[in-house]
Amino acid sequence: MAAELTGWPEREALGRPLAQIYRVVAERSRIPQESSPSAIMDRGRFLQPSESLLLVARDGTEHPIEETASWIRSGKEEARGCVVAFRDVHERREAELQLRESEKRFRLLADAAPVLIWVSGPDKRCTWFNERWLEFVGRPLEREIGDGWAENVHPEDFERCLRIQEKALGPDHPFTALTLEALGNLHRDRGDLARAQAYLERCVRIAEPALGAEHPDLAYYLASLANVYRDERRFAAAEPLYRRALAIFERALGAGHPSTVACRENYEALTSGVQ
Repeated sequence: MAAELTGWPEREALGRPLAQIYRVVAERSRIPQESSPSAIMDRGRFLQPSESLLLVARDGTEHPIEETASWIRSGKEEARGCVVAFRDVHERREAELQLRESEKRFRLLADAAPVLIWVSGPDKRCTWFNERWLEFVGRPLEREIGDGWAENVHPEDFERCLRIQEKALGPDHPFTALTLEALGNLHRDRGDLARAQAYLERCVRIAEPALGAEHPDLAYYLASLANVYRDERRFAAAEPLYRRALAIFERALGAGHPSTVACRENYEALTSGVQ
């Protein structure tokens, strides 16, 4: 693959300077990039986030790439050489472009449709609403995403929805837990912490056996209940829920996921006595 991308067969490349074989430029600025191992390892820290790299092959063909480098060290930790790894990301970039174009077409069609349309993510929280929805509720998109849409729903309608779900799916179905969380968050936002606590405690009781102890949805429910305990100043009850939710988020979603970050901030604020 390296010979194909650079245009240099192994027998011709051996013994030549790396800069002659591995010619890289910044895609937007066209600034040539150093090819030394230390420069390659530093590049990820100093290259602009919006910039990407092009490998210039022997015949002048350019390939978009990603690169990494690492030292080869002896037992005394002395550098004896380096390994440079790079890969062509053209196909991935094309796929990402097609996906963006597809999403753009969908949203244009959805905005023109005379019905209310929304999109939700794997966590079942809404990530997008069409223009007709926003016109109907009279609120901006940022107020609706996540569980924000629930602020538009009358509590009596939520209760009726819950009763229908319990009748159709059973009282211990995971989707019933989702509705209970929405009800709990709604009452918390409206200042009724007692009702919020009741709904969210029942939500957690349903979700854990139904979903399993490591499911990310359970982490959302634990964090929501911890928020209520915190608002009630029941910090000793909130702390283990935040800690457990954070551990699930880190394992299931990763340390940098927005939900993980938000949970960590709440946990650290609680344990540091900021609340």
